[in-house]
Amino acid sequence: MGAVTLLDGGIGHLLKAKGVERLVPGLEYEQLFLAGADVITVNSFACTEWSLGRIGKAGLQQELLEAAARLARAAATEAASSGSGRQVLVAGCLPPLRESYQAQASGLRAFEEMQPEYNLLAGKRDAAVHHCDLLLCETLSTCTEGLAAGTAAAASGLPWWASWTIEDRDDDAVVAVAELPGLEAVLVNCCSPQAVAAALPVLKAAAPPGKTTMQAWRGKLDGIILAEAYARHAARWVDLGASIVGGCCGVGPRHIELIRRRL
Repeated sequence: MGAVTLLDGGIGHLLKAKGVERLVPGLEYEQLFLAGADVITVNSFACTEWSLGRIGKAGLQQELLEAAARLARAAATEAASSGSGRQVLVAGCLPPLRESYQAQASGLRAFEEMQPEYNLLAGKRDAAVHHCDLLLCETLSTCTEGLAAGTAAAASGLPWWASWTIEDRDDDAVVAVAELPGLEAVLVNCCSPQAVAAALPVLKAAAPPGKTTMQAWRGKLDGIILAEAYARHAARWVDLGASIVGGCCGVGPRHIELIRRRL
């Protein structure tokens, strides 16, 4: 299969499955590293003004961003000193600023309205970026959203990846960010395995020279994908040219472990 970078799975679902109150802070990151992940994503997907405002915690945004990034870095540092010989990278998270997925895309704000918060999430006014090796713009639904997140990520000075949730094959989103500095990978996530397989050739054709493609699949809440089936899909994506694979909602250490075995 060649050299493939293995991303982590869904931190939120792992926390819920383990019982948040019983976990040592940062333990969820270590579980994913032990399963074989090369990159762990900062658990700050819901640290947006909109999401925190819904529970009356908007004033804690910067504090939560810093804490999540610090825990991820601590886990990666411990992993590097474990004697495994593997380096673990920390990816900062630039998520949708409101609801995820295309059904809510019509409620997204304009580029200029999204920029201030994406600048914060990318670290221009926050210390969290100093704990990260790269930034991951993930679960994006539109070209405008991708451009807003990508512009902020490019300004951070860190390498960054862009990932969209898709329904059909379309390379317009990749074209929108292709010329921004620092872009290292174009990705898709939170879509069916079949959509991923269909999208990979399109992504490879649309990506600038030297850029890689990946996949992270979101298990539906009414039917999380089994680890064995997920590993088979991941192997198929690698055969189609993916050089980074991973998971999101519903993908845990067992899924990552089986993919690592295949790789």
